[in-house]
Amino acid sequence: AALATRETEAAEAVARARSDELAADLAREAAEAAAEKRLEQLRRATTAGEAAAVRAEKEVAARFAFERRVASLTAAVESATRRASAAEGRAAAAEAAAAREASRAGALAAGGRLLPATAADEWVVVTAAAAGGK
Repeated sequence: AALATRETEAAEAVARARSDELAADLAREAAEAAAEKRLEQLRRATTAGEAAAVRAEKEVAARFAFERRVASLTAAVESATRRASAAEGRAAAAEAAAAREASRAGALAAGGRLLPATAADEWVVVTAAAAGGK
């Protein structure tokens, strides 16, 4: 009986050891699975972070390109405004010159004569009435 009890106890001890070993294996496998799952989460987070960084870099580059384009367009508008202003000035001067020439031609046609007005070789049309009939 004592031998049977010892054999039973030994068998129970072996069963407990196997059970403990199996439980340890299961716990190790669960820990490995959890570690792999966490590693995959970290990989996804890293990938998402890298993608966000790339998007941010592209956004910054696009913003700088936009600012450069705005500056370029602003400079072009300012240049065009200066050219238009200069052209308006030239047009006004040409219009005034044309008006003077038309006035001179009309006065000459009415019997006037050209007299030097300044040292800049400008000429003034003096009608006979304005010259006192001369």
